[in-house]
Amino acid sequence: MKVGLAKTFNAVVHLASKLPSPGHQIFADNLYSSAVLAQELFYRGHAFTCTARSNRVPDCVKQDTPRSAAERVAQKGNVKWPARGDVVALSVFDSKPVNMMTTGHRRLEEVEYTRKHPSYDAASGQWKTVASVQKRLNVIHDYNNFMDGVDVADQLRTNYETRVKSNKWWHPIFWALVNTAICNAYILHKVGISGHAAAFMTHAQFRANLAESLVACNTKPKQGGSSGRKRKASTQAAVERPPDRTVGQHLVMRVPSERAKTTPQRDCMLCKEKGKPKARSVYECCICNVGLHADCFYEYHTI
Repeated sequence: MKVGLAKTFNAVVHLASKLPSPGHQIFADNLYSSAVLAQELFYRGHAFTCTARSNRVPDCVKQDTPRSAAERVAQKGNVKWPARGDVVALSVFDSKPVNMMTTGHRRLEEVEYTRKHPSYDAASGQWKTVASVQKRLNVIHDYNNFMDGVDVADQLRTNYETRVKSNKWWHPIFWALVNTAICNAYILHKVGISGHAAAFMTHAQFRANLAESLVACNTKPKQGGSSGRKRKASTQAAVERPPDRTVGQHLVMRVPSERAKTTPQRDCMLCKEKGKPKARSVYECCICNVGLHADCFYEYHTI
């Protein structure tokens, strides 16, 4: 362990020292990226490839992110890769700049790969998986292929993000825990069905099945007892109408304001008799002193 260096540096060097022989390719994310670590592993006989944070690459590599979408599309695919000593630093612009360091790719070149993506078939009305041949740099191609075995948790969490914007500080933590629990459950699902191809579900199918199961558990009718919040006694009992509601000249008027309410309301007496929940109106009968909707006024005073 070298004194004065980051703990991440010492952790990677310690793990690399356990390898039986030199000549290995080591891949890491931007938490462990540094030119010092890349050179140290290179001197030990190992190639090192990693994504890098913007403050760990030279200024000549950095690319700015344009504000407009048109400029971002036009800049997509730009590559800057000056080599300094044994470490090659490069920046590739995709939807934003992606900075990388490598000691295992002295020559950058494009390689072809097959990418599968969903496509809607209008004739059958279904989504199908379509394969297309695309190109990307060999360093990115190798990084994506070999990091698949290391960064599975991050990939699963970012494929279907559950994070919701909120002013509550604990909401991001809560949703991160929920997302982690779902990803762990999916990993256990794949381990449990090994050897049973018919029971296999994709990540999207697993999440959809999980959502349907949670909804079904919370919508089952309760056996006996009260189903939900108890209603008020005034809504269950028959509401007595004034005996003189059909006699005299009844006038509809707005509910007078009280307690500084801008739009005071009252329960509609006719709707309450019919069992309609939360039927409130801004009108009332000045003679019967009951709240009524404008559409309910005539029916209430004639039946």
